[in-house]
This record gives sequence, structure tokens and C-alpha cells, in this order.
Amino acid sequence: MTSMVLWGSSSLGIGTALQAELSPLGVTINNEGKGSEFATGTAARMGSVPARLTFANDTIPASGSALVTADGIEDMGAPYVKPFHGTVSGAPM
Repeated sequence: MTSMVLWGSSSLGIGTALQAELSPLGVTINNEGKGSEFATGTAARMGSVPARLTFANDTIPASGSALVTADGIEDMGAPYVKPFHGTVSGAPM
């Protein structure tokens, strides 16, 4: 094993210590944990449970960032949702 991806919430605060232990073995860690994020938010970021998105003015930009409303993810507000990138109808976001 050369790399490991960690998914979860604040319990993954151990990621830094785990990286220190595994680094001498050549293992890198990508810590995707986010404190206070619900499982549905993590699942949406993984792509396993896609969120239904609503775009401002019902317009999907050709590229770049866009503010959206996501249905299907418990909403605790922006501080609790880890931003992520993806595509919508083939347009990178």
C-alpha cells in the first residue's frame, strides 16, 4: 500500500499523527475528513450519493465555480460542509 484516503468527521483529526507513523513506510495519506459534517455530505463528496443541485437563475456556467443549493444533504451551514469539485452536465465546477 502506498496511499490511503481517510473519510469521516472530526474523528479523523488523527490523520496528522497517522501520516507521521506511515510516512517512513512510504505511505501517503489524503485526509478528506471534515468535523461536524454529516454522512450524507461525505457521501456526496465521494460521489456515492449525488446531491440534487439547484443553480442560481437555473443556469449552469460553462466552467468555474458556482453557488448552488443542494438537496439531500443535511444543512448545518457553510462552516460544516467541506467544499468539493465535480462536474455537472460535463461542465467542471
